[in-house]
Amino acid sequence: MENPSYGDDDGAGPSRHGRLTNTNVGNPSGAQTILGPDILQHFEKRVEGNGKEWMLCSYCFKRYVSTKQTSHLRRHMNTCASNRNRGGGGEDLPVSRDEQIGGYHTADQLALIDQQLNDLDLIRLMITRGIRSLASKKSVLLEVYREEKEKFCNYLEKLPVRFSLAIEEKAISDDTAMSDDAYIWITVSYIDVINNHWSLKNKMLGFRKIDSGSDYVETVKGVLSEWMIDRKLISVIDDNNKDKLGDIQSWDNVQDSLPPGGHLIYDGSLNHMLSEWTSIVQGQADTLVEKIGSCVACVNEPPVKSSFRYAVQELGLEDDGSMPKKRTDNKIIMLEAALKFRRAFDRLKEINDDFDVNLILTDREYSMAGKILDVLKCCKLANSEDRFLTPNIYIQIICEIYMKLVLANPEDLDSVTKIRDSFWEKYGVVLAIAAFLDPRFDRDTLGQWFGEIFGRDNVDAHLEQFFDNLFQCYKEYGGSGDIDSTSSEYREYMTDRDLIQTPNLDILIWWNVKAERFPTFARMAQDIFSIPFYTTLTHLGSELEQEINSAMGATEIDFDILEAYICVKSWLKN
Repeated sequence: MENPSYGDDDGAGPSRHGRLTNTNVGNPSGAQTILGPDILQHFEKRVEGNGKEWMLCSYCFKRYVSTKQTSHLRRHMNTCASNRNRGGGGEDLPVSRDEQIGGYHTADQLALIDQQLNDLDLIRLMITRGIRSLASKKSVLLEVYREEKEKFCNYLEKLPVRFSLAIEEKAISDDTAMSDDAYIWITVSYIDVINNHWSLKNKMLGFRKIDSGSDYVETVKGVLSEWMIDRKLISVIDDNNKDKLGDIQSWDNVQDSLPPGGHLIYDGSLNHMLSEWTSIVQGQADTLVEKIGSCVACVNEPPVKSSFRYAVQELGLEDDGSMPKKRTDNKIIMLEAALKFRRAFDRLKEINDDFDVNLILTDREYSMAGKILDVLKCCKLANSEDRFLTPNIYIQIICEIYMKLVLANPEDLDSVTKIRDSFWEKYGVVLAIAAFLDPRFDRDTLGQWFGEIFGRDNVDAHLEQFFDNLFQCYKEYGGSGDIDSTSSEYREYMTDRDLIQTPNLDILIWWNVKAERFPTFARMAQDIFSIPFYTTLTHLGSELEQEINSAMGATEIDFDILEAYICVKSWLKN
């Protein structure tokens, strides 16, 4: 069996022994010189296992031998029924009772269009093109699933990296297909080197039902054993079942893992910890927003509205629509409006007797509003879906949030400190190492963060402990030499790693360049940067849920088909 390059998402997916492999979909640069750009957009270049090239019509999937002559391709586009149908002209292709779904052909249409495609290739086309009528092809789909799973499993087994798991649980309800059972989808994250470039990958491992008779821990263990990565883990993150992850940590099969600190990193994501921190100021924020909401409602009423506009213009404030037209539950919007138009509210009470002056925040409340707004905006930035794909700056963000929380909530400092200590126990060492693997942050930067989090008097002790942990991790990853050796990789990285000041540094590109110079640290970075501390499956889960609802809405479909469809689609996804 030929193993596909599952790390490379530039192709349409794997193939079996000499079956069809899409090497350049949509814009094959090599084909442009052969076919010309006017024809190129209608065909996809394909290559068989023996190297023979041919072209696939994007509309009817008819195959043509790839040559320098384009006349036969042009003639085909003039007569292609499927292409004409896209514009409303021409005769329909012969189809069964199935209708065309979502702009793509059904399984029966594809079978009629090209008899040369076997069932396995047909199912692959159906999955990559989003075709949902799969019920009649269950046996073939499951065969594709088994085949692709074996290839992907072999691929993962050969990767010289550790893997991070993110587990999401949702209750999915559908009147026609599924009851209110809990479902978990397990995604693996890893950094692969593709064409000499580091690339962060996220792929599905399993989509499983957890009903009353199922055991969460055993289900997860089963998936890990199936994929043979139970001894190559660095982290398992699950916001919904944090209390059960300890059983996975103590499982004999994962005890051979050697991530930083010598134990598996397992807990909820940092999103969960951020929600705990923001909950400390939620009560104060709700009180302020309630009062601001009454003020917003008042200035939007006719007796006051014109006076408020006059006050805004008189004071030279920018009326950019940031004042809400009515109350909103968005705390950031409400707090920003109160702070921005503070002077206008003060002026309004002087020029309009209908304005209730008791609705204006006091000086103390305005001060508190600014501090709480800083906390909420910082947490929102940290939770942004695609901003931080790797954890090298997480400790900086946590430090900023902690300091803002201390300022916003000095009366409840014990609660803030308790969460800080919990964070450091679970994530501190590995996140500090991740930061030190970023060439923008040096010993002085770490000292500054440690001082802000733990106090200036404790900086030296925390730095000493950190570098002891770093050197231990370096040794666990095969690093040679002692900590004081002048010729070791460790010593060179400490003293001469080319510190830079680039705000938008792509850390994977930097390590791709430096991997040969610092091979041990590169292996550490490759594992640590794959841990999805912030981004669990929140965004991916939404996409998968849409796929599930789409599949269930097209036809009655059982769970075996659903899992096979979702997993294979993830493996073949461009």
